[in-house]
Amino acid sequence: MQNWVRTSDALNELMDRWKAAGNAGRDNEHVLWEEFNAIRRDFRNRRKADLAERRNKERACAEAKRAIVDEARALADAKEYTRENSDRMRQLSDEYKAAGYAGKPANDTLWQEFRAAQNEYWDGNSAHREQQRRERTERLAEAVERKSGQIEHLKDQNETLTTRLESTLNPEKVAQIKRWIEENEQRLGGLQEDIDEIKRKI
Repeated sequence: MQNWVRTSDALNELMDRWKAAGNAGRDNEHVLWEEFNAIRRDFRNRRKADLAERRNKERACAEAKRAIVDEARALADAKEYTRENSDRMRQLSDEYKAAGYAGKPANDTLWQEFRAAQNEYWDGNSAHREQQRRERTERLAEAVERKSGQIEHLKDQNETLTTRLESTLNPEKVAQIKRWIEENEQRLGGLQEDIDEIKRKI
């Protein structure tokens, strides 16, 4: 890459030396000046073209980054914390880095906007996930409470059935009551397994 500042300084120094050297005579002065000035013009033209090319690249980069920032802002504003949106926000980071340099003022402004949109999205995502965890824990706790109530109800039923069993002499009724007690015991075992499984998830 051309170091335009150093070359410009060198040409300025040569110009000072040119002026200090004095006149080379009528026949030589014009020819030498045209040759020297052509070198200076060529340098200025190449520097101007390079600057224009860099500005065009920076402008294109700024436009690309602006589109990325706008998409990140839209994701943050939507407050929809899906896996797809989170994956897209991560992709936008890679795309932003790959977009290149947009020039000092634009680059700084765009970066601040991009980081603000990302931070807002990820903070919202964290809060959303935490809320989901709380709600899930509450639902699981309610399920444990409900199943615990069912267990207590079945235990009360079995106590009542056991009392009836002790006072019943009819063999058919005895068999029926024993079946009910056994069914309740099986349900109790299933409910307890459900509670143990839920507690492992909490």
